Amino acid sequence: MELKDILASVKKTYSFIVKIAAEVKPADFKDIDVILQVKGMSKRTNPESLNLASLPLDFPRLKDYYGRIYKMQIDFDYPITENQLRNEICNGLCLDKAFVIVRNADSPLEQQEENYLKYKDDNGESILMDDSDKSDINIDDLYGDVYNEELVKLLQSKEAKKYQNEFKEVDPKYYNKGA
Repeated sequence: MELKDILASVKKTYSFIVKIAAEVKPADFKDIDVILQVKGMSKRTNPESLNLASLPLDFPRLKDYYGRIYKMQIDFDYPITENQLRNEICNGLCLDKAFVIVRNADSPLEQQEENYLKYKDDNGESILMDDSDKSDINIDDLYGDVYNEELVKLLQSKEAKKYQNEFKEVDPKYYNKGA
């Protein structure tokens, strides 16, 4: 095995999801590409425009924002932090940091959003609306007078008293000296 093969197999990519809440021209994206390629960018997906929302989830400070929100994935060959990437994009586009969100592609927030959009229920029926017979459940076992009597018996049993002796009363005189 040659050194090139070993390096190729060990090569790691650092992926980020970038969201920009601004009207960005294609020429501006090309300018950003030039800046980020110096930092080690290997790939950028085409920006996709997200649906309009009066309160975008990723941009809570932008209430009643009806502009475009672009989402893209950027991969790097070299390590870079989310804040570094965010600063480079903000400086390149002359935007405030409130308009740019950068997250690791493995971020739980991004995975939650993807799973939310992909979720489909096959039968579309709520579990709470299930009227199937639950006769095997005895309600008295879960609450009520019989349940309370069993609980009191359990608490008064020898096993419970064994553990109650381990707790001692607190002497108020000892702890209230400083008051």
